[in-house]
This record gives sequence, structure tokens and C-alpha cells, in this order.
Amino acid sequence: MKKQVNPLITATALLVALGAVLFVYTKGLLHKPEPAAGGAAGGGGGGGTDPPVGLQSVTVSTLAGWASPGLVDGTGWTAKFNGPAGLALAPDGSLYVSDSRNHRIRRVTPAGVVLTVAGSGPVDCLPGGYADGPAGQARFFNPAGLCAAPEGTLYIADAGNHRVRQLRDGRVTTIVGRETPKDELGFEQGGRQAGPVAQALLKYPVAVARTPTGELLIADLGNQALRRLADGTLTTHALSAMQRLSAPTGVLVAGSAVFVADADTPKLAAWEPGGVGPAGNLTGVAPRCPTGLARLPDGSLVVVDGEWNAVFAVTPSGSSTLLAGVLPAGGPAHGARDGTGAEALFSGACAVCAADWTLYVADFGNNCIRKLEIPPDWATPPPPPLDARQQRWQQHGRRPGKRDGDRSAD
Repeated sequence: MKKQVNPLITATALLVALGAVLFVYTKGLLHKPEPAAGGAAGGGGGGGTDPPVGLQSVTVSTLAGWASPGLVDGTGWTAKFNGPAGLALAPDGSLYVSDSRNHRIRRVTPAGVVLTVAGSGPVDCLPGGYADGPAGQARFFNPAGLCAAPEGTLYIADAGNHRVRQLRDGRVTTIVGRETPKDELGFEQGGRQAGPVAQALLKYPVAVARTPTGELLIADLGNQALRRLADGTLTTHALSAMQRLSAPTGVLVAGSAVFVADADTPKLAAWEPGGVGPAGNLTGVAPRCPTGLARLPDGSLVVVDGEWNAVFAVTPSGSSTLLAGVLPAGGPAHGARDGTGAEALFSGACAVCAADWTLYVADFGNNCIRKLEIPPDWATPPPPPLDARQQRWQQHGRRPGKRDGDRSAD
């Protein structure tokens, strides 16, 4: 009898083999159908539909990095990344980036100046490393999701090391996760164990968020769960008990609510104190593989789709629309192009963070950070075009309700 292989174990092995966090997002744990024959249908939802409202008003540009991989500090396109996989906005307005295949943490100023702030060892290779200590000597293994606290602490989901680390005052320390037995390739396997941090175990943590009360929420991808770290103890969050998660890859705290992107299904899991929140299956032009989350000032959720290489917005009512990216009829589109939301192309977009009405996207395949500028009225449909009679009324200062020759008082 042929032994069946657990697909999660297969995905994990492939992750290790390729040394790229994005592989987990878009291939390792996801069903990815073969694209059907057909050409691009523009910026709509496939089949040649008109672009959704907002696409033409969104502007996409490249903040730092581009194309070929590398590890180079610099400004704008002169800087180089190798698989940026996580983003967090620092209190001073700069941007932290987890440079996963370089096993480094980088920082990008608002002007696009890139500096390496933590990590050491060989770059662009499968095995990272593990070491706490001064930031310039610390070692990471495919760092993924990031979260910056108001006081300046940066929390790092160190996926390959099955740990959550923190960067504070120039030093890197481990706050949860410990050494586990190694597999046949010599890499730690991770595990699942709740309890005090000295005994707790994680397996491929890929995202982390902080609540207003200081708790940490961890997307524990290998264990298909959302974990909660509070008062030195790791537990499984109530959301995991109420809603089954297949591939949690993004977590967002918005006030008292918690949202989780489940990359295996086109849905967002939501939780609020006292029960499950209103989010669920998405309607409209919806993402197929949500991997990263952010929030706009109007309450809309921003969802990065790792399969469609697109950025969506989900309104509080649950309807979704495309903000940037091309959704061709034949399958996912890959590319590198700036412009309007309807023109922009991404390759392996996997993380997003928001600064008011500006979004930053980790474009993993293009080794760069993209910037999306959204007008506050993006969701307001444009007025219908005026017909010839309405244009005459407007030109002569008349109200549309009046007939020619009607001079009665209002």
C-alpha cells in the first residue's frame, strides 16, 4: 500500500528547499489551478469587464529596489533586496522590511534611502542562521512578517527558525520559540506547544501583530492556527477555536477586532471580543489568495493577493474591489510596471502596510517595495457623463429640472 504524504509536510519541505517565504504563501499550501487559455482582459475581474471604481485614481510607483536580487544599501532603484516578505511602519514614518532571502532586516526612509539594520552571515542562500545579540551580528532564517510597536520595538516572525524575535535598542532577542529536533536536511522542524515561553513551540510563524494592550498575535502557518502571546505564555487564540484556518498568512489588529488572511481560501477570518466578527467570504471582485492585510482611514481593509498579484480593498459592508493589478481572463499576471492601478503589475506581492492613504507593498518577485497612493474619495463613483441638454443647462447656468422657456421662480 502506497503511503500518503501529508500535503503540509510536502509544502514545508518545498519551503526549505527553495528558501523563500513566498513559496509558502503562493504554492506550498495553496491549490493553484492551471491557467486557462486566453489573453489579458485589462484591469477588470476577468472576461473583459470594465475596471472597478478606484483603479484609475490609484497611483503605483517604486519606492526602493528593482528587478535583480542583491544586498545593496542605497537610494531608490540603486538599493537591492532579495525577496522582501514583510513590512512594518516605524513610529518615525520609515519602513522596516524583512529581506527574507538575504536573512536581513532593512529600513527604508520616506525618501527611499535603504539601510541594513539587523542580520549577518551569507546572503542569497538556503540556510540562514540563528543568533541573538547585537543587531549587526544577529542571524535570521527567512524572516517574514513584522510589527513595530509605538515605543520602537520591532517584532519579527523568523519563519525558518520557528521563532518570534525582537529588535530593540540595537539588540536582537528571542521572545518565543526554542530549539527543536532537526529533519533529514539538518533544519529544525518546529513544533506546537502552548505554555510559558521557555517551553512554547511554533512552526513557521509568518506574521505578527500587536494589540493595544501589548499582546502579540502570531500567524502560526505550520500549525494552521492563530497564537496569542500574553504575560509570558503562548496560547491558541479564540479565533482558531471558532473558525478553522487552513493557511493563516496575515494578521491585522484594528481596535478590538482581529482579522486573519487565510491564503488557502478567498476569505478573511474575523474575531471581536465576545464572538466572531462579521467578515467572511468576500463578494464582488474578490481576492483568491489573501496573504497580507492593512486598513485605510475609512475602515476598509486592504488585502494583498499572492496568487493574482493584485491589491484589493474590502469595504466595511464586505464587498471588495480591485485597487491595483491586472486580472487577465487566462490566469494570474506577473510583471513589473508602475502607473495607475489599472496598469500596475506585480510579481509575488505578499505583504502590505498603510500610512494614512498611502500603501506600501512588498513585491517579492520584483525584489522591491512599491508605493500606492490612494485618494480619500477612491470609493466614490464618478458622476455619469452629461448629455447634450444637460451640458447646455450647465453652460447657461440653468438647473437640470427646468424646461427651455420656463422662467418661473424656484
